[in-house]
Amino acid sequence: MKNKFKNTINNLRLKRLNVFLVFLFLALMISIVAKLSNKVSQTLTVELVPYNLTETDILIDNNPKFINITVNSQGFNLIKYAFRDLKLNIDFLSLKKDSLNYIWTKYDDGYKVSELFDNSTDIKDISPNLVSFAYDLQSIKKIPVLINESTQFSSGYNLVKPLECIPDSVLIIGSKAILDNTFSISTKKIELTEVKQNIDQFIELQFDENLKYSDSIIKIIGKVDRFTEGKLNIPVKIINIPNDLNVTIFPKVVPVLFYTNLTSYNSINASDFIVECDFSSINQENNILFPKLVSYPNSILRASIQLSKLEYVITKK
Repeated sequence: MKNKFKNTINNLRLKRLNVFLVFLFLALMISIVAKLSNKVSQTLTVELVPYNLTETDILIDNNPKFINITVNSQGFNLIKYAFRDLKLNIDFLSLKKDSLNYIWTKYDDGYKVSELFDNSTDIKDISPNLVSFAYDLQSIKKIPVLINESTQFSSGYNLVKPLECIPDSVLIIGSKAILDNTFSISTKKIELTEVKQNIDQFIELQFDENLKYSDSIIKIIGKVDRFTEGKLNIPVKIINIPNDLNVTIFPKVVPVLFYTNLTSYNSINASDFIVECDFSSINQENNILFPKLVSYPNSILRASIQLSKLEYVITKK
């Protein structure tokens, strides 16, 4: 009996609380509706969107420009603007400009800000009074493409010649001030490992967002072959000898070690190399001449003389 009485009391308290909460909610809703029914002021942000820019001009700053518009209307009416991205199209053919900027002002007749709102909304203020759009003359320029690569070859393999890109240059369009300081464009980093096949793939370029490009992707190609070492004895030529002297060197040939691809190996001859000693640079105290590898075939990746000093004897003619 006692427990039943307690339960009855608790149920009455819960019902009273629920009734209180319902009336509190209704009062809150009535208050909100009353406020939204009244006229209120609200400041809204509006983006200025350029269009009809002349073909000879280009905007330097691509960041969006905004104005603040203070309006007065019923709260219910303003709700629909609070959740929209408000944008105002700006016809650049109608804007005033100087040598550096296009200038939009809130007093220009050509820009009907009121078109963003319905007739029940009053525009009270627009700020700032003017907005500048910096521009420059649009130019075009051709620049080379640089390959940004890191390549590791399988043992005994290498490129027959440096990597090539197709196209090897691109056209860029943009502000003359930017183009005057732009001399090349790099690809995105390409990393290759354990390479032993020909390279043939596409790679994107690293863009400057302020410029336009004739190509966004280029092709990288490279012929890969197995490489081997070879060794030949090359005759040494003496240059810049005075007319009244004879110079005899020891030895008369020097070994040259070279590294080339297997395809070209059998076609390489001693006559394809030029090794010279310049008499004008002799060391008379030690009777020493220094041989220099002047030329070798393009198919050779690298080459070096294995003997760095030569002895000589000078006699009168």
